[in-house]
Amino acid sequence: MKEHEQMTIERWCNGRLLDETSLPYSKEAIDEAVEAGRLIRRPGVVKQGRSFRCMRCQNEDPMYFYTHIRSEGEEMTYCMHCLTFGRSSTDGRFVHAPRLPIERRDVRLAWDGTYTTLQRRAADEWIESIEAGRGHLLYAVTGAGKTEVMFRAVEATVQRGGRVAVVSPRVDVVRELLPRFERAFPTARLIALYGGVKPVPFAHDIVLATTHQLYRFYEAFDAVFIDEVDAFPYTADETLHRAVERSLVPSGVVHAVTATPSRALRRTYEKEGALSIIPKRFHGYPLVEPTYDALFGYERALRKGRVPRKVERWMRRCMERRVPYLLFFPSIDVMEQTEALFRTIDPRVRAVHSEHPKRAERVRALRDGKLSGLLTSTILERGVTISSVQVAVLGAEQPIFTSEALVQIGGRVGRSADDPTGDFRLFHHGITRAMDEARRAIRSLNKRGRDVE
Repeated sequence: MKEHEQMTIERWCNGRLLDETSLPYSKEAIDEAVEAGRLIRRPGVVKQGRSFRCMRCQNEDPMYFYTHIRSEGEEMTYCMHCLTFGRSSTDGRFVHAPRLPIERRDVRLAWDGTYTTLQRRAADEWIESIEAGRGHLLYAVTGAGKTEVMFRAVEATVQRGGRVAVVSPRVDVVRELLPRFERAFPTARLIALYGGVKPVPFAHDIVLATTHQLYRFYEAFDAVFIDEVDAFPYTADETLHRAVERSLVPSGVVHAVTATPSRALRRTYEKEGALSIIPKRFHGYPLVEPTYDALFGYERALRKGRVPRKVERWMRRCMERRVPYLLFFPSIDVMEQTEALFRTIDPRVRAVHSEHPKRAERVRALRDGKLSGLLTSTILERGVTISSVQVAVLGAEQPIFTSEALVQIGGRVGRSADDPTGDFRLFHHGITRAMDEARRAIRSLNKRGRDVE
């Protein structure tokens, strides 16, 4: 009986690094599994000279460690960087089990769509990289059908007996991918992991997850596919890069997918011959270019309780045409303070941002036609597809709207073959370099798309 329980605990922990207190087993059972060699026990936080290192998120920044003096005078230090996953401390203990062999199954792609010439070429190049044991970068314009191309690469990896993680820095992207992967791989053992999802034993072919969830994995995957690899917070948090690397087996590879790669990322993959570019949308129409619309004094108008006239007219045009719209704000505070003001123009508009408890519900309501528009932070710049949506940016000159962000925001428009055009409007009180760089990038990709026709 003890041996059976130990095997059960081992299966639960294989390929993962988990807080002992999170396991649905008694301390006695865990101790016995450790003594039997089925689990490896690790501290939560270790001291390295005069500094500390968290063994879960691998944070080493002193700013994110807090030392508490207990009543008996002993010190206990914990990591604040990954506190949302539970406390990792010098007193804490994690357990890890090496990845167990999994039954090789015939997981085949059930997607029955048709690739464009560019999609097929990119998929073939990606398969070549997989066969050569190297990672690959897919640089594809928004609306190019990159997920469908990724399906082929995921299938090729799983059919070789590999375990796959498809991750994104944005939870909205993970939620969008889940039903598409379920339809594409109906026979695969598949799970989606993000904040609030309860842990289960790890025995899956494909894991969809936010990048933060990789803190809990240890030498688990043969390949990690990072969708929207240039999105915040992945680009700004070195611990997430370390989490990706640690989640891979020693021979594992990283595949990257984005519409806006940095020059450095492109060079990294290009020098390995592992770069595919799709400069054209799947339906053949060009990317929608931004329209500049000067809006001087908009901040003063909002403070005085007035929606700028140009913005009001834009909203009313969308309402008259009965098309959904997204209005991006540079500040969550300003958006929340003025939501009621905008609802005097359109009672069916609501606000969303990264911490909004009803974000997913409101995005779904917009898609289903229950809402006519959303006021949003940059959280919806990626991973959200809404047919016939129109997009405007309020305060496009603000620093938060980088050229990459503007390209992604504009990529929400014209994604459907039934409605491949639309309005992408930049309300501003001064044209910035980022605005011009975004427009040049879009025009350059459109020209490249025409040249391959």
